[in-house]
Amino acid sequence: MRRRERLLARYRAKDLSYLDPADAPARMVLVVDEFATLAAEHPEVLDALVRVAAQGRSLGIHLILATQRPSGAVSPIIRANTNLRVCLRVLDPSDSRDVLGHDGAAHLPAHPGRVIVSTGAQEQPEPVLQAPWCGTERHLAALVGEIAAAADAADPWRPWAPPLPARVERRRARALAVRSSAPASADVSTPPPSASRKAGCTLLLTDLPENQCLGTWEWLPTEPLLVMGAPGCGRSTGVYTAALGALASSMTVHVCAQQHSLAATLAGRAGVGTVVGGQDPRRLARLWSLAAAGSLRGDLLAIDDVDVMLAAVDEALGPGEGQALLESLVRGATSTGTGVLVAAPLTVANARWAVPLRRRLVLGAVQPAQASLAGLPRGVVTGSGPGRGVLLDGGDAIACQVVLPAVDERPGPGSGPRRLEEIPRRVVPAPGLWAVGGDSATPLPLPDASVLVVGPPGSGRSCTVAALAGCAQGPAGAEEPLVVDDLDLSDTATQARVEEALGRGRRVIAAATTERAAGTYRGPLAVLRERGAVVVLWPGLGPAAQAAGQQLRGAIDPRGATVPGRGVLVWRGAVTPLQVAACGAGC
Repeated sequence: MRRRERLLARYRAKDLSYLDPADAPARMVLVVDEFATLAAEHPEVLDALVRVAAQGRSLGIHLILATQRPSGAVSPIIRANTNLRVCLRVLDPSDSRDVLGHDGAAHLPAHPGRVIVSTGAQEQPEPVLQAPWCGTERHLAALVGEIAAAADAADPWRPWAPPLPARVERRRARALAVRSSAPASADVSTPPPSASRKAGCTLLLTDLPENQCLGTWEWLPTEPLLVMGAPGCGRSTGVYTAALGALASSMTVHVCAQQHSLAATLAGRAGVGTVVGGQDPRRLARLWSLAAAGSLRGDLLAIDDVDVMLAAVDEALGPGEGQALLESLVRGATSTGTGVLVAAPLTVANARWAVPLRRRLVLGAVQPAQASLAGLPRGVVTGSGPGRGVLLDGGDAIACQVVLPAVDERPGPGSGPRRLEEIPRRVVPAPGLWAVGGDSATPLPLPDASVLVVGPPGSGRSCTVAALAGCAQGPAGAEEPLVVDDLDLSDTATQARVEEALGRGRRVIAAATTERAAGTYRGPLAVLRERGAVVVLWPGLGPAAQAAGQQLRGAIDPRGATVPGRGVLVWRGAVTPLQVAACGAGC
């Protein structure tokens, strides 16, 4: 109706009869079967139908309303604007009076098609008529075909866009949006506005009924986005599509996703940074900490299955720490210049960390209860197919379909600007190599000081001491380091030698149990712990933090807590996770 009103306003015409036939749109007939059911199930539609009934005729729009029980369904306004009344045989005289003003239709014979037609004039009684039979469905289809062939006209403009497809690739989505927004007849007074936002990556094909077309929604990866959905609704596919779109925008993408998911397959691809899942809590917590600190400025952090990732970060940092870290990360995303994409279940809509994420994509909320849980407006639900959802953006609720990337969008193997590499569980010994670790999982340099190795029995203390001693051999003629295993169990003479070596500045490499190192406050063991580097093996067990003299949370690998040689290096205020190189049997 608004479209036709604009057309009449452009020609300054009162109604369609004032227009030249070449400029006038075709008349439109709106048929509503079982009108009472429509009014009961969708009361919000009544307001639109009232306007059509009151103003539609001058715009060339006509209503046909059919119902079994008109009482209570047809409002006085609609009744006043429908002057043609048709009533077949009814059982209740009140139904006849409601339509015709008299009981005549209740006394019609039980013959299909007997009907009384009233035009509102009361001067003479309405005659009893017989409605013609249209035939079977096959006959009706043939009749429609004959009429269409006789008209010999192009397909009329439709007041609605084609339905959203169940599956659509990114390029196809752009083509559909352009095609549906193109003027198709004289009924189009002005082209609809573009459905796209400013340039970004095409993430959604949208249904825009107000513009009577399909559109695309362009997502800027620097703008935080929350994707909520039930399992199997296409949530992970949406993360994968968004990640590829960000890569096409020359952004570095870091992915937090479960193994074997689509997003996890981006590991090792050009432009992709860290790819980590819940199986590596330490590296996952490290990545989130870097993002919260602003170290990923200009990058995108895509988090799929955030409930699984939160549990993993809690495993690394402690109960509740994952929620706090994620909230800090999300709230500071804009100021740190980090793009954030989070995919989560519908139940997170009101979580504290989710509050700053105002732009949301809801998938799989097909039931009113699910839609309400996800924060959708009253009466709005999503479609039931994978990828079918509703976008909440700036107060608008827009029906949409997540697009799929084309095959050639997937980047080839290549390097990433910054990757947190997984520290292996076993390192093959090599000359000059005592351990690998850190964010890049590369060989660690030997600390230029004495080293104390602490750990529980079986943690690999002797192996670590041997590996350190092998790398500490200086040039010919240089004083070799003093190596003492089990310093906490050594005799008085050995401890005196260690004290004397430390006093002269000679390098000492020694080992002790975590408990003895943490509980000793005098003697060479205490001096080594306070002045030298400390290698803490199995730092998640026992009083490791006391032995190291500082907090070790975040550097501990909870999934490798008892892997021989697994530990951290505490040196000059830094804590570096590591894996000691194996030194053969008996380590």
